[in-house]
Amino acid sequence: MTGFAYHRLHNALSVKDVSSVLGIKPQTVYNWENNKAIPNSETLIKVARLYGVIIDDLLEEYPNPIDECKKRLEVYESGTS
Repeated sequence: MTGFAYHRLHNALSVKDVSSVLGIKPQTVYNWENNKAIPNSETLIKVARLYGVIIDDLLEEYPNPIDECKKRLEVYESGTS
């Protein structure tokens, strides 16, 4: 999961919320979150401020929380079988 998606979700914001605040199309946010585009430096700063993080955090990859939960469940279930 990209830092863009991770921090948006962590801040309980929708794609529409972010696009509205930044004055951009929701498709643009979707593209950032799916590694199809990267915002320019000015927009990176705005997004980082919006999420309360540094730019490096936006460019980092994070584990998908759903995948992490599935792994934990598998470990739990294998221990109880």
